[in-house]
Amino acid sequence: MDPSKLELLFERQMKLMEMFVNQQTGPAPPSSNPNHTMLPSVDGIVNSISQFNYDPEANVTFDTWYQRYEDLFTVDLASQDDAWKVRVLLRKLGPAEYERYCNLILPQKPRDNCFDDTIKLLREHFH
Repeated sequence: MDPSKLELLFERQMKLMEMFVNQQTGPAPPSSNPNHTMLPSVDGIVNSISQFNYDPEANVTFDTWYQRYEDLFTVDLASQDDAWKVRVLLRKLGPAEYERYCNLILPQKPRDNCFDDTIKLLREHFH
């Protein structure tokens, strides 16, 4: 076979293969762009926070627990309102810790306290 014809045939096969591969894979997803930064979702952030179970003998105090997650509340979730952050924080208390907190603030309801006051009270009573 003539080398020029062979080269032309080879080029056509390469184009067909490229078209086939492009059809099969489709366009690249946006996350494959190295300049694209994926921000974590609010749900993902909240789900990454573990439950607080007070155990002073093991040095599991509210302060040590909160230090671990403080930046999530003050930086990553800063755009959320105070009441929302209080609800998330209280959902992360263990059952005994939540009951104790509710008894401490009686006759108020948990929603009646701001985030900073809630943190202060939890630090005082779970140290």
